[in-house]
This record gives sequence, structure tokens and C-alpha cells, in this order.
Amino acid sequence: MNQVVKYLEYRKNLPAMTDHLFLLETGEPMNTKAIGAQINMYNKKAFGEARFSAKSLRHTFITNALNDRNDIHQVDQTAGHKHLVSTLHYFYRSIETLLENTLPYNPVEGIVQINESQ
Repeated sequence: MNQVVKYLEYRKNLPAMTDHLFLLETGEPMNTKAIGAQINMYNKKAFGEARFSAKSLRHTFITNALNDRNDIHQVDQTAGHKHLVSTLHYFYRSIETLLENTLPYNPVEGIVQINESQ
């Protein structure tokens, strides 16, 4: 948390052209390439290799937000998706959602129960 406080102090001195939290030294918002480069750099510092990407963190955030039953429209807005269908993609591919929707209808379970009763 101390690093966040330090960054916020540093950010006050940047010529902010926007209200985005993370800025380049020019005052412009960080673009996706810059964010990816930062995550890659800190990955290598922490683990000696890149173990995850900005995209995987984004995917995890959206999936967890949906699994935690947050309003899909709020998640959609937070993610910055132009179309709700983009957020639904995460919802339908979620492992938790897949398990909830498939395990109650497991056809193998029915076969096993039939064989056990004979």
C-alpha cells in the first residue's frame, strides 16, 4: 500500500491531461502496450520470467467479478466493453458457471446409479 501512496504523490507532479489513474510521464494515460510492458517487467523481477499478462489479469478480474455475482452491466462498464456480449463471453466460459450448469445433468451419474442397483 505504501507504493500506491508514493505513486499518488508522484502523480500529483505530472501534467495530467486526464483523470486516468495511471499516466505516462507526459501526462497522457497509459496505453495497453505500456501497461503490458510494466506487468511484464514486474513479472520478471518477481518470478524471473513472465508468468501472466495484462490480458490474463483482466480476464481473471472480469471472471471473478461475475462469479461473485456482481451486476453484469456494472462489470461490463468497468471492463470498458462496447457491447454486453463481450462480457457475456467471460460469464459463459467461467469454470464455476460451467460446473454449475453441467454437473446436475451428468449422464454418467445416471448410468452408475442404474448399474449399482442391479
